[in-house]
Amino acid sequence: LASMNLWKYMTGAMLLMLAFFGYGLVIVLKQRRLSEIQKDFIDNVTHELKTPLATLRLSADAIHKSNDPQKTQKYAEIIDQETRRLEQHVNQILSSSGIEESNTHSKRVVDMDQYLAELLEQFKLEYPSVHWELIIDTLGQLNVNLKSFETILRNLVDNAVRYGNGKVKIVACQKPKNLEIIVEDNGNGIPVKYHKKIYDKFFRIPTENIHDVKGYGLGMYLVKENCKKIKARIELKSSKTGTSFKVYVPI
Repeated sequence: LASMNLWKYMTGAMLLMLAFFGYGLVIVLKQRRLSEIQKDFIDNVTHELKTPLATLRLSADAIHKSNDPQKTQKYAEIIDQETRRLEQHVNQILSSSGIEESNTHSKRVVDMDQYLAELLEQFKLEYPSVHWELIIDTLGQLNVNLKSFETILRNLVDNAVRYGNGKVKIVACQKPKNLEIIVEDNGNGIPVKYHKKIYDKFFRIPTENIHDVKGYGLGMYLVKENCKKIKARIELKSSKTGTSFKVYVPI
């Protein structure tokens, strides 16, 4: 019995060593994952920025060498499109870095019927090849942080266009306590194991070696953070025939 005290100390020491080893392993795996995310993000940013920059340079050279007014006008339009594209990329990255900044003073009363009608017309112009199904009830006025609300809706629609198969459904209706916005697509769905991870910063669903959809993994992160800012709640339903996001904006 006296000699068993030694075994107790040795067992305790070994358990402590195993605990430290397990903690160290978790840290190493986490750092490895962060390193992979950082590499993917840098690769995506490099690709997304290099393409419009190369187009801008070629268009500028063509304008410099061209004496045809029609061609000059055409290249000027290309430059304008690519500049807007670059601006969109930069704004998305800057939004993710400044999301914690408070903008509670930007709340104002908005006529939601008129606002949504104008915003949906913009979506139709931006994505002319998409088939839109819109179901909008009479919504009236709402006191809301418009910047956060538009960020949520734009990112949900952008994802539906990217990952859907050419069809997007938007439903907006007013309940006693909430304004409900639903954005649905007819894509291949999101596996259940990624339902919580999609809101992580820079996370993108693994697609092996297929990179047909570009992005930074910031869209759903911005949706989640802006939902927090306006105290909204978001629900995800997904199957092999499509994905649906429902946002409850408190009235």
